[in-house]
Amino acid sequence: MLVHIREVSYDDLPAIVEIYNDEILHRTATFDTWPTTVGERGKWLVLLRAESYPCFVAEVADEATGNPRTIGWCNLGRYNATTRPAYKMTAEVSLYVHKDFQGKGIGSKLFRHLVEHLEPGRFHTIIAAVTTDDPRRMEFWKRQSFMVSGTLREVSFKFGKFLDVAYMQFFCVNGKGQ
Repeated sequence: MLVHIREVSYDDLPAIVEIYNDEILHRTATFDTWPTTVGERGKWLVLLRAESYPCFVAEVADEATGNPRTIGWCNLGRYNATTRPAYKMTAEVSLYVHKDFQGKGIGSKLFRHLVEHLEPGRFHTIIAAVTTDDPRRMEFWKRQSFMVSGTLREVSFKFGKFLDVAYMQFFCVNGKGQ
């Protein structure tokens, strides 16, 4: 399977919404609990671009049509959604892959591409907030050179249960990953 990674465009938003809504409704990778819309994700993309945060998508050729199909994305954003200036060299990562394409190395390719295209010196560290209920998710981030910096117990409530959240950290060297 040939995977092409490129910068996100507004044309990707319907696929991003489909992927994200599936995560919202069925898994704990996001703490959102209500489905989103293309309009809401459009505002999200406007904000990312206004603040110059990177966002890349992965696409493959659709088996039925041969047309490009967006199957995942990876972006950086404000850490803890804060505007406090002292956090300006810290970013939070989001990475989602369509359920039919998980476990095929696409997430790793997306994250590596993002790191390779970071603006030199812009970020010192990248944070991933990861629920600990899925060991595969924790292992994925460890394979990307993230380390657990701390775990907050029972801070998220989704699907009728409290969830622990590990804060995992990736350090950048000269704007790139170490």
